[in-house]
Amino acid sequence: MSAARCRPIHVVHVIHRLQIGGLENGLVNLVNRLPRERYRHTIVCLTGATDFRRRLGVPVDIVEMGRRGGLEPGLYLRLWHLFRRIRPDVVHTRNLAALEAQWAARLAGVRGRVHGEHGRDVTDLDNSRRRYVWLRRAVAPAVGRFVALSQDLRRYLVDDVGIAPGRVEVICNGVDTERFRPA
Repeated sequence: MSAARCRPIHVVHVIHRLQIGGLENGLVNLVNRLPRERYRHTIVCLTGATDFRRRLGVPVDIVEMGRRGGLEPGLYLRLWHLFRRIRPDVVHTRNLAALEAQWAARLAGVRGRVHGEHGRDVTDLDNSRRRYVWLRRAVAPAVGRFVALSQDLRRYLVDDVGIAPGRVEVICNGVDTERFRPA
């Protein structure tokens, strides 16, 4: 950390729900393993959080937004207020359910805005739903960088959604080789 930056980088992770799942497991592992002196985390759950939060091994603020489903314009206003109040350095949304929070982050003046695509939506396994493509295109101007967990998801973002290739990074899921290794 440079001498000019005395405080940890505050990362707000926005997800649909903190529960058992691959995305959530990856998030917990990331939060638990990033150096505490360099990073501070807040997890914003658009709906809520389960006992899965017990897997967090470091102090993390968890904010439950109580989303009921469907279009809730008030949710985005509450997110905007939250981002203005806590002033994160980075807002990292994950998957389609959290993507729209990027607009709230941009309008709140958050400079670091990242969106991660972790897999296909269960209601759109072949990525053919045009409204999902349209939604990603509509929110893309608010996103600073996209992270795809596979080359296939990168191809989808670039070729089908129309995101400029230079705005999409591929970072594949990692495996804890100390925990999961051949006997």
